[in-house]
Amino acid sequence: MERTARMGGLGTLFRHRRGEADTAAATVRQVTVVNLGTTAVVAVHARPFGAREWGVDLLCGRNLQPGGSGEVAAAGDAATRRWDVSVVYRSGAVNVLRGIDLAGGRHIAVTEAGARTC
Repeated sequence: MERTARMGGLGTLFRHRRGEADTAAATVRQVTVVNLGTTAVVAVHARPFGAREWGVDLLCGRNLQPGGSGEVAAAGDAATRRWDVSVVYRSGAVNVLRGIDLAGGRHIAVTEAGARTC
């Protein structure tokens, strides 16, 4: 799913959800993260492909228990199609998907051993 929100900084945090008013138009990509592993996911970060900084935790402090899923939203300018996504587990393991196309919405299935889009 794709939405347009008013955002400043064009970072990866969907600030509009928290009620902050910003000025620049941004496209919001909503992604469902499915935890197929045996360890809870404690953080999900996204950044436009090639950006240097990850930004804030898109789970906003929530955990995705094994077998659970949750929707996160990443914002970039309308031309941003490719993203890097980082998934952090309670065990300390980190999986990174690089350069994935989130246009049109996606599901990301993750385990401690790896991650894939579907």
